[in-house]
Amino acid sequence: MNNIKAGEAFEQAIFHWRDAEGRGTALIPPPLNDLVMVLGVLQRVFNKRGGVGTTIIVNVYSERQKIIDFLTTQPEEENNKEFKKFIDDRTIKILSADYVNKMNTGIYLANTLCILYHVSDIHEDTPVHKVLTRSRFSLIVWNKLPKGAATLQAAYSTAPLLKDFEEQQLAELRTSTPIEETLIDVSIPEDTDDYKLLEYYNDYIATSLNIFGSFEIMQQCRLGNLALNISAAQICDSIARENGWNEHLNMNDNMSSQIDELFNPGNLKERASETYNKIRLRMQLLTDYKGKLDVILKLTQEHKDKNILIFSKRAEFAKKITNYLNEMSGDIVCGDYHDQLDPIVGRDDDGNVIRYKTGKKKGEIRYFGDRSQRFYNQKLINEGKIHILSANNAPDKDLCCKVDVVIITSPICESIESFIYRLSNIYFDGKIILYTIFVKNSIEEQKLQNKPVSETHVIVNNCENRVEIVNNSDYVIVD
Repeated sequence: MNNIKAGEAFEQAIFHWRDAEGRGTALIPPPLNDLVMVLGVLQRVFNKRGGVGTTIIVNVYSERQKIIDFLTTQPEEENNKEFKKFIDDRTIKILSADYVNKMNTGIYLANTLCILYHVSDIHEDTPVHKVLTRSRFSLIVWNKLPKGAATLQAAYSTAPLLKDFEEQQLAELRTSTPIEETLIDVSIPEDTDDYKLLEYYNDYIATSLNIFGSFEIMQQCRLGNLALNISAAQICDSIARENGWNEHLNMNDNMSSQIDELFNPGNLKERASETYNKIRLRMQLLTDYKGKLDVILKLTQEHKDKNILIFSKRAEFAKKITNYLNEMSGDIVCGDYHDQLDPIVGRDDDGNVIRYKTGKKKGEIRYFGDRSQRFYNQKLINEGKIHILSANNAPDKDLCCKVDVVIITSPICESIESFIYRLSNIYFDGKIILYTIFVKNSIEEQKLQNKPVSETHVIVNNCENRVEIVNNSDYVIVD
């Protein structure tokens, strides 16, 4: 990042910190000089309010002089003398985290502005945390993501993460968080309706491929060839005639009748559209297969002392998972985290019904929509009242909670790396324990065959050496 772009990034970060009512965490990795953020915030607060009580807490005492030098020796900076004066008269106090915690001085240091610089251990109810929470404005500056979920939770609950340096933060998460993945297969019994339906879909799609030759041609039979300005009707007619169809076939002849049934231009267009529908239905049968529910239940029971995040391809299956886990557990252990939720009666932390207190609806019951329910369930998992969230394939990027275990209910979902990239506010304490569930001998297993993994992503029971399965036209439509 060049100096101009870096300057713009810092200006934006300071602007967003101000808009967040002066509370925020900035993750600023090298080679950027994160002291620029400290200086910028101090300048804006002091220029507007004059010399105000400020506590800067550093991770180690040696960083104290580094900050003093930076604040008081800026080239052509008229504030150098003022900052030196503020440090000398202790308007600005610069202390180490160890000193604050040992001396238990948190209650006396809380004032207008608190800045934590590289402090890697911020536990709730410690003196350092008290200074942070009791000061009117707060800024946390990190040059790398600290280890420990407790620190992240304590930091983000008081000073939410600023998004301005998000790209670097996400890159660090992707490269530094180890993933240990276990693949779990489930089978669809041959004597079930689901198996028969799956075979029907596979046969229908395979027959369509034999007729059209490729999915590309099948797509053109639905929509035409826009590049060559050829209509879908023309393409269907051409394929029909190439396969022996014409308007004068004798329908009393069995062979001619079969040719008409398969290659009549009207039938071709209809079959092309219906094949895509069959592909979609097959995907839903596999991703939402009910046989996965018992596997999910077992995994959540094995990790009942861990926070678990479950991803499903569709919100409909995510809801089934939530209902199943709560029903089988005899308690509320799982909450939904997606946008396909029906309104429910709003309740406070004590379980009391929430009613409107003012306005035209005064006295009426207040209902929670999907957004309120997501926020409430996030609150529950952060408070330890539930330990599972069930999300769809595109969860709200604002999700902020500690996660120990991830369950992906289908390989057709996004990869774990994609979820980490999207959900920049979830945090892991050590390695990610990942389980991926798939239907054996299906396109889900085929999807795993060529799955790319990073250097820190280990699959403990890779399916590369499994018995080769029949290719059932591994084409997937993404809703």
